[in-house]
Amino acid sequence: MPLSNSTSNTHLDSVRIQSGEKKLLNHFTQLINSNPDKAISYINAEKLTFTTLFILRKKLKSTDILQKLSHRNQIALEITEEILDNEGKITNLQHSIPKLIHLLKSTLTWILETGANDDGLNDDFDKLLDIVAIFLIKVFNELDLLPLISNMIFERYKTGRLIHDLLWAFYESKDPDCLLLIGKRLRSDDMKEIELACDILWFIPGIDFKYKNDKDYLYYNFINWFEENKLYLCFTGESLHQTSNPIPYKISLESKYLCEFISPNSKKIHSTLNSNISTKTKAFNNLDTNSKVLLAKFSHRMRKKNIHWWKDWINKPIDEQLRIARIRKGGIQ
Repeated sequence: MPLSNSTSNTHLDSVRIQSGEKKLLNHFTQLINSNPDKAISYINAEKLTFTTLFILRKKLKSTDILQKLSHRNQIALEITEEILDNEGKITNLQHSIPKLIHLLKSTLTWILETGANDDGLNDDFDKLLDIVAIFLIKVFNELDLLPLISNMIFERYKTGRLIHDLLWAFYESKDPDCLLLIGKRLRSDDMKEIELACDILWFIPGIDFKYKNDKDYLYYNFINWFEENKLYLCFTGESLHQTSNPIPYKISLESKYLCEFISPNSKKIHSTLNSNISTKTKAFNNLDTNSKVLLAKFSHRMRKKNIHWWKDWINKPIDEQLRIARIRKGGIQ
């Protein structure tokens, strides 16, 4: 949704919001011809939105004007040119802006934060926001922007626009907590949001759009699964570019069995167990999948209930662990 509080908008933003793009272009052209200093002052306003700069970019190509633009605006225009003229290749963007590199992150953040309200302006604008989002998450690890990107994903879906690149950027955070931003939409009053949340979280047991009229049930299934498995989730790298049903995170059964945190990205288990860990993991990994699932779930729940029982159990031979787990299956809540 566009900005609406005219008292906090800059002069040029107000013209755009109240009168549209064509009026903005005509107004700025007149200013450049009649009072160039004022025009430069307006375009360099600190609170200017990127949307307005984007619309006016072709009016700013003369050398005299470019040299008077703020560093932020100069970098933003270079970023725009790189993305739109070079097929959005991140490598081009990364290596083609050598000057004022320390301002790159803040400029990219400004582009996304002030441009997001006008997502859908046109295809070039949307493409630019997609690449900027990917760059901010993948290169700068700006996880604070995930709620904004999540909102953009759901707004696009509700208007029938593509979400592939934005969802890829979202996943590239490689942070399992990002799933919480999707999961909360299961309780939304908007059925389209519930639909998309179910589509994204389809790999979690009990998450299915057929339960759309029982939002509490959907959310209960999600949050229970997440709380049980969040320390054991590995990032897979799957996205909509590869498959229509990506599974961005999978449970490391080995990590869950050992009740040890695993790095979502490196998949390295941070073990605090004793030296016979390699023997245990080898025996565990030689089991069939059903046995692994049983032991992993049993181990997690036993440790949560009584760590002393768990320590005794985890040090038993794998066959004995399985025997106990099968006998007590369902007995540990």
